[in-house]
This record gives sequence, C-alpha cells and structure tokens, in this order.
Amino acid sequence: LLRDAMRGMLHNLDVHSTYLPPKRYEKVRQDTEGEFGSIGALLAPGFIDDARPSVPPYPVIEEIYPGSPAETAGLQLDDRIVSVDGIITAEKGKELKEAGAWEAKLRGPSGTRVTLGVIRVGWKEPRAFTLVRAQVKQQSVAWRVLEPRIGYLQ
Repeated sequence: LLRDAMRGMLHNLDVHSTYLPPKRYEKVRQDTEGEFGSIGALLAPGFIDDARPSVPPYPVIEEIYPGSPAETAGLQLDDRIVSVDGIITAEKGKELKEAGAWEAKLRGPSGTRVTLGVIRVGWKEPRAFTLVRAQVKQQSVAWRVLEPRIGYLQ
C-alpha cells in the first residue's frame, strides 16, 4: 500500500517524477554510474534468421565491454545466448523472456559465476562458457589522441 501511495503522489507532481521500486532504482543507479558487477555483455532481442529458420530467436550479444570477463572468455558480437545457468532462453519461434531479463541475470556480485550456453555461426552445437562476474566500467566517452599534422587535423 505504501509503494502504491508513493507512486500515486509522485506521479501527480509532474511528468519527470516517478517512484522506482528498489530493484529498478538499483538498475538505474548502476546504468547512470556506469559501474556494476557483470560479465560485460549487452544483449539484444533474438530474431528468426532467414538463413537458419530452424534456430530459435535466442538473445544476441550486441556489445562487449573492453576488458570484461566476456571479452576475456572469447565471446563475440552476434553470438547467441542459448541458456543462462542451464535455463533455456528461447524455444522454436519465441523468446521465453525479453533480452533485458536475461541481461539482468548476467549481472550480479563480483566474484560469482554464471554459465552461458552459446551458439555461433559455424558451430553445430552450443558451447558452455563459465564466467566470473567482475566490476565492469562503461566508458561514457571514447577518445584517442590525434597526431598533429601540418595544416588540418585529419
């Protein structure tokens, strides 16, 4: 009742105010601070591949953070996550949960393990990857030093 009351009071303040339950607030805080315990992979929703229509729409690795456990383990962009800790992520024609729910399972306290079943183009069967979660730092800005040249910077 208290949470519903708080949600109602904040909802009526203005369009920018809302109540966040503790788990949702924690995720927002992690995302805005850019540091959290995870394997360091961002998942996208699965899709039916026209080249392989019999493969269920497993979530797809969309991004891997540099220096993360996912990068160290050899996971690659476009790998499909078949299972997380033995729980199948999709079945023929449909995802069992949205990609964000699976991504949340990849987060957790540093030092804890998570086992992924991964399938990649060219592999006949999924392979198991056991990763240890670590503190992952998302860079908000990518940068590099430009060498000075005569005239314009290229």
